[in-house]
Amino acid sequence: YRVVLKNALGETESTPCVLTVLEPVKLTKIAPTSDVVDLKVGELFEISADVVGKEAPKVQLTKDGKEVKFTSVEGTRHIYSVAEVKPEHQGVYKLTAKNKTSSEETSVTLNITAPLSVSQPLTDINVLLGQPGTFNLTCDAFPAPKVS
Repeated sequence: YRVVLKNALGETESTPCVLTVLEPVKLTKIAPTSDVVDLKVGELFEISADVVGKEAPKVQLTKDGKEVKFTSVEGTRHIYSVAEVKPEHQGVYKLTAKNKTSSEETSVTLNITAPLSVSQPLTDINVLLGQPGTFNLTCDAFPAPKVS
């Protein structure tokens, strides 16, 4: 925009200026479709969202309160992807988008399980009558199994 001033003695123009119409943030979660995701170790996990607004929103992803970098950002699409999840990927992921006019957020809770596997089986032991004995077994699983 610019202003033109006129009077009987002449005319002058102001310097041009820009009017920007701000738009609130709109965050649309594409994937996952639910707020809680249960996966097994080794499966694919992906968070995908479209974020728009004017001025361009600042978009941040955190896991349990610590910032995580997006795997890719293409235009308005923000993607965080893990090809093969591990137990350490379990947690609450929060996607926050904000600009001068508003902010929006969405969260996803990721639960990870791993099948039970015995890496060191029970072995035979010999104990003296009346003395305690201890059986040893090593297994891998997530969450840790209950032993009885």
